[in-house]
Amino acid sequence: MKSQRLLFFLSLQIFYIQPTRTIAKPIVGVNVREPRANEMEFSAVVSIVSVFNTSANNEQQFQDDIICSGTLISLVHVVTAEHCAQGTRNHRIEVIAGSIDIRLGCRYPLFWWVTHNQWAVSQLRRNRYTVNDISVIKLLGQVHGSIVPAVLSNLSKKRLVGASATMAGWGKLNNEEIPMIIHVANVTILSDFDCLAIHHQFYDFTYHMPASDICSVNEPYVLLEHGDSGGPLLQGNVIVGVNLGTFPFHDMGFHPELANIHVTIHYYRVFLSHLLNN
Repeated sequence: MKSQRLLFFLSLQIFYIQPTRTIAKPIVGVNVREPRANEMEFSAVVSIVSVFNTSANNEQQFQDDIICSGTLISLVHVVTAEHCAQGTRNHRIEVIAGSIDIRLGCRYPLFWWVTHNQWAVSQLRRNRYTVNDISVIKLLGQVHGSIVPAVLSNLSKKRLVGASATMAGWGKLNNEEIPMIIHVANVTILSDFDCLAIHHQFYDFTYHMPASDICSVNEPYVLLEHGDSGGPLLQGNVIVGVNLGTFPFHDMGFHPELANIHVTIHYYRVFLSHLLNN
């Protein structure tokens, strides 16, 4: 019966999702860079675009169309943020994959796009949190070329604290332009205590850090921007988190003391593993 419910949800085009967080803008900061030639793990990062003009393939068109980033976790499955689906119900959505240069990637139509909360309903599972900002896209066909999908992390949140990781995405740069080549930046993963200390710099009220979320920072600052939402937090070719935005969540504008916020792969492994088999 559960499998029948899941098939029903997979047959639906995703509905409008009310935004629940500050949507990430592009990675900005001093140490944002393009991948090096030997950093093959970034070939698994994809761009999610809304197709308004199928005849155009110029840089301005990409500037207009990019919604979010994502990561291949199989040759047909992409993990991204749930809020990336906001307002996409009446749009044609495609994934551009196969190259760190968006102009050289191939376009793939979607078979389905399922959020964690939709999956939980289909499986009669009770969520611990109302907001579960993670989703999976399945493509209509396998990606071409020699791409190696990212490996799902089995590291718990506690084991990630203090570790280095790399954020990646097609978000806007310091000059407000979306790059044609993916940009990456190194960060350090914080403990909940340190993340909440950043929250207290801006707000007096108490915030309870979900077990699903982690924060990251760098010195000098590196912050997520528009287009980076849904992209990966990587350790080599292992994806440990999905980029969401800046922390605290409120729309504060730019501030160098903000942190980045991500959902952890480990917390959602059951969800991800189940959809990988569908």
